[in-house]
Amino acid sequence: MNAAELEALLIGLLRLWSIEATVAVTRQDEGLTARVDGAEGIVVTVEQSRQPFGIAWHVQVDGERRRAYPSTIGVIRHLRSVLAPERGAARVLFAAGSRA
Repeated sequence: MNAAELEALLIGLLRLWSIEATVAVTRQDEGLTARVDGAEGIVVTVEQSRQPFGIAWHVQVDGERRRAYPSTIGVIRHLRSVLAPERGAARVLFAAGSRA
């Protein structure tokens, strides 16, 4: 993932959740760091880095401990719980379609 892709992902999530926030993404060494400045002063830092075992994600909300995730799914869930707690959890189900 490059900086533009991470920015597009985060902006897309914010739009989906109807959240007013700003996103700034920077490249640092072998990884990316994004800062999301949300409503009510919530600041979230999202980091993606390449490790010997693969891609690692870290999310930190100001004043809380830094959490690690092995995939973007965990990151998305964490961001939703912090930035849009009223949205609740959702799932996507894929079903076989019929050919008409």
